Amino acid sequence: MGAAHDQSSSLCLLAPPMEQKTELQTTKTKRNFVKDSNGHWMCDVPTCAYTAKAKSGLKYHQAAIHDINVVWTYCDVPGCNYKAKKASSIKPHKTANHNVEVEWFHCTTKGCKYKTKYPGSMKSHQRNKHDIDVVWYSCGVGDCKYKAKDSGRIKEHKRMRHDIDVRWYHCDIAGCAYKAKKGSSIKSHKKLRHKEAYAAMLRAKDQKDTASAVDLLMSAAVPVDQSTAVSAVAQPLPPSVVIEPIGESDQPTRNDLLTPPMPPPVPTAMPSMQPSLEMGMGMFQTQNWANAFDL
Repeated sequence: MGAAHDQSSSLCLLAPPMEQKTELQTTKTKRNFVKDSNGHWMCDVPTCAYTAKAKSGLKYHQAAIHDINVVWTYCDVPGCNYKAKKASSIKPHKTANHNVEVEWFHCTTKGCKYKTKYPGSMKSHQRNKHDIDVVWYSCGVGDCKYKAKDSGRIKEHKRMRHDIDVRWYHCDIAGCAYKAKKGSSIKSHKKLRHKEAYAAMLRAKDQKDTASAVDLLMSAAVPVDQSTAVSAVAQPLPPSVVIEPIGESDQPTRNDLLTPPMPPPVPTAMPSMQPSLEMGMGMFQTQNWANAFDL
C-alpha cells in the first residue's frame, strides 16, 4: 500500500497542472430584476431599455453588452491573449488563427488548388470561379438579357441602366443642371466644369474649418481671473517713479490714438570701416544705434 501510495504521489507531482481557462472579470453581484407591464424582465442598467422574456436572456444581455458578471474564456494556445465571453467562441478562434483542429475543404475542380477552412467560402468560390451550383438573377426589364450571380448587382444594374430606384445627385453650382447617379461623379464634374467656383468653395471650407478650430481653442483656454488682473494693475507705483502732469497741448488726440507709433529706424547696412573721417562718423553712428536699441 505504501509503495502504491508513493507511486501515485509521484505521478501527481509529474503531471502538469490544469490550465485555468475561465476567469471572472468581476465579483458576481446579485441583480434585483423587475418585470414591466408586459411581464418582461427589464435591464436595470440606467438608460438601457432592453427587456427579455426569460431571466437567462437578460443575464446574457448584461454580460454581452454591459460586462456584468462576465465569465471570460481564454485561448489556451501559448502566447495568445484572446478571450471570449462564450466558451463556444474559442474553437472557431483557434481554427481561424492557430490552425488547430482544422478541417480543410479542397476545391474539386480539376487543376484548382483552392482550399479553405469554411464550407461557405468553398461554395462561394465554386459559384464565382467555376459556375457550380449558381443561382442566376436576371434583370427582367423589357428584353434586357443581363444576369448576375448576386441580387445586389441586379439592383445596381437597374439603377445605372434603366433608371429604376435611382437617387440623383445634383450639382450645387448656381445655374448648373448637371445631375448624376453617383456622388463621386458630382465632385469630378465640378473639378472639370467649375474650376474657379470649386476652388472658391474649397477655400471657404478651409476658412470655416480654421474658424471652428480657433473657436475650439478659445473655448478650451483657461479663463483669466478678473479680480486678480485688476488688483495686479491697481498696485501702487514705487516712490522713485514720478508722474508729471501733461498740458492740454500734450493731450493725445483721436488721430494719435488711432495711428500706431513709428518704430525706430533699422540700419540696412553696417557703416563704412575705412580709416578716415568716415570711420569716425561710422563709429559715432554705430554708438547711437546701440543706444537706440539699448545694446
